[in-house]
Amino acid sequence: MALTLAEASKLSNDVLLAGVIETIIKDSPILQVLPFIEMTGT
Repeated sequence: MALTLAEASKLSNDVLLAGVIETIIKDSPILQVLPFIEMTGT
């Protein structure tokens, strides 16, 4: 199962890191237009 940035921010114990990840997700115009492919494994 792939881990998205949003899921990673929920799993973080560091409040500052979680906030930075959420900000990147919301405010990054590049991430909003990039296609993502879900992958499993390492």
